[in-house]
Amino acid sequence: MRPGTQVGRYEIVGEIGRGAMGAVWRARDPKLGREVAIKTIAAAMSGGDDRAEISARFEREARVAAQLAHPNIVGIYDAGTEGDSLFLVMELVEGETLGHRLATGRFPAAGEALEIAAQAADALSCAHEAGVIHRDIKPANLLIGRDGRVKVSDFGVAKAVSERTELTRTGMMVGSPAYMAPEQIKGMQLDGRSDLFSLGVVLFEMLCGRKPFPADTVTTLVYQILHEDPFEDAGVATSLGGELAEFLRQVLAKDREARLADARTFARRARELAGRLADGAATRPAGDT
Repeated sequence: MRPGTQVGRYEIVGEIGRGAMGAVWRARDPKLGREVAIKTIAAAMSGGDDRAEISARFEREARVAAQLAHPNIVGIYDAGTEGDSLFLVMELVEGETLGHRLATGRFPAAGEALEIAAQAADALSCAHEAGVIHRDIKPANLLIGRDGRVKVSDFGVAKAVSERTELTRTGMMVGSPAYMAPEQIKGMQLDGRSDLFSLGVVLFEMLCGRKPFPADTVTTLVYQILHEDPFEDAGVATSLGGELAEFLRQVLAKDREARLADARTFARRARELAGRLADGAATRPAGDT
């Protein structure tokens, strides 16, 4: 879309970024006189014959997500359809995604990585207590503001486009397979611990500089997530240090019953570890400064 294009009552200013499900735009809300972010969902995601159903579900999930008021959650202001696209109007966060930061090789030190994960877990705690599962936690959905505050985006989007669409009917996955929990890969019922597994993958990536399941194909990736232990490589545990490795091992357990019980516990444990690293009571990862 070009600057000046109207989406609902909003005027597009410019493109912020683009992903698998569509694009994010900076826009102006003339009614309230503020700038917002608008996520447009690609037409291919709208499910062809199911378009009306998908649109209704999208708006319903947006209404649910809009009730999540938390400092670490990107606020949702509006949702609707424009032509062949679905759109979501959100709080504009000045900063960058964690995905962009990692892609440009700026990996955080261990203490900062743990705080980023803890803030994301704070957001998930709020959502889970309200009965909302994110389903697509990944670096691209973690925004880091200029003030250092982490905000989780896209609550409700993955669920809204995942049920009975062309994608699921053709056996394709909605979401980001590299960050999916085993039960999500299997198509089982999800709960908050599924999001925590995904957050654990993000934390592993921040700390190790690579994903725990570094497959070249989706088939291999699925096998690794379901069956392989990223800690079988002795160098991983050694480079992380004992306490960090043990924390990640629990978060990334294949069996969700063996994982941390909830996001609140994840955040508390992550901050405790960060404090111990700062005090020198826990071993820093190799190369950490």
